[in-house]
Amino acid sequence: IIKTVKNTEGIETVAMTSNGYKLGKHLADWQAAGLNQLNISMDSFDAATFHKMTGFDMLPQLLADMDTLLATTDIKLKINSILMAETAFENLMNAIDYVKDRAVTYRFIEFMQTSDNSDLFFAQHAQTDIITNYLIEHGWQTHERGSNDGPAIEYSHPDYQGR
Repeated sequence: IIKTVKNTEGIETVAMTSNGYKLGKHLADWQAAGLNQLNISMDSFDAATFHKMTGFDMLPQLLADMDTLLATTDIKLKINSILMAETAFENLMNAIDYVKDRAVTYRFIEFMQTSDNSDLFFAQHAQTDIITNYLIEHGWQTHERGSNDGPAIEYSHPDYQGR
């Protein structure tokens, strides 16, 4: 599918989202097919929290596979994390540490209320101001969006490779 889309006239960038569970297995094939960007859904850098949230005990492997992606391919990596009250600050601190020496974009996605998650939403919803205020107070600045970028507000810091 990646190769077909990549070879379609008018398509400049091929991106996909994955939970990353089989990243190591597919990475070489995705690179060869022409994948430009991979968005990994990863809601915690803490192995126990990751396991609790996903049911899978494979965070160390996922982190190793992402480092392999960065070291051996030209695929742009973005990590998406649901912003939840219970883990917001810890995830922010871990994300800042992670992007220090890695050209990775880490994005918090606001936890949205649906018709069937009201209890969880009210227990876990966190305002984005928590993240925004911390970043601005610590020298991060909004990064200008490119013409192909989505609606996310990205922040960059001169001492960090990632955003």
